[in-house]
Amino acid sequence: MLSRFSQREKNMIFLGGFIFIIFISIQFVFFPIIEKKNTYITTIEKKKIILKKICLLNEELEKIKNTNLDKKEILLKRKKDFTLFSFLDKLAQKSNIKKNVAYMKPSSHKQANTPFTISYVKVKLESIFIKDLVDFLYRIESSPNEVYIDSISILKTGKAKNMIEAVLDVKTAMINNKEAS
Repeated sequence: MLSRFSQREKNMIFLGGFIFIIFISIQFVFFPIIEKKNTYITTIEKKKIILKKICLLNEELEKIKNTNLDKKEILLKRKKDFTLFSFLDKLAQKSNIKKNVAYMKPSSHKQANTPFTISYVKVKLESIFIKDLVDFLYRIESSPNEVYIDSISILKTGKAKNMIEAVLDVKTAMINNKEAS
């Protein structure tokens, strides 16, 4: 079939075929390889970012675990007969505000899948000076027993100047079983 073409035409057909093969090779072999390489590079970069985030989260988790272990040690060092209610009662006496305590309502909530129970006490203080309240709050927050004020509501009473009413929600964690480690 090629015999009816001249040598120059044959060379042009071969050259055209060669260029066509190179074009097809570049289009369907070379470009997909480069595109795949770029896809791998971007995937690797994304995976590196994810790995860095995982490492940061792992460090944060370790810090939280260490903090929890420290807090658990503090809770284990408490006296065996420690209760939040009696602790607050003693602090009210030390702060000279026991006479201002209208009520103290204890409650607790067992934490699922943990050896902890969260103990709450709602304390209502009536006709109290701000200075005395601040002293009481300071004693609660600065105690080594991991006791915290969850919320506080303060109202000015009309009975006397500088007198307020306060309702505190105080909480702490309690270990259900002292042998739990």
